[in-house]
Amino acid sequence: MSFVRQDLSDYTGICVRTVNRCLRKFINEGYISRKGNDIEINQKQYLLLKESTEDGFREAI
Repeated sequence: MSFVRQDLSDYTGICVRTVNRCLRKFINEGYISRKGNDIEINQKQYLLLKESTEDGFREAI
């Protein structure tokens, strides 16, 4: 998939500045990686994201 930050902003309904902060936080916490201008999610990161969203979903119920 190919998105620019403005596309992510439009899709999620949050401002570009917030998209940037979220991406930076996800990179710092190891959920995603950056390779040049691209964002990558490897298998380990995918499982980490999946686990954290499932935990969040369980807490919300």
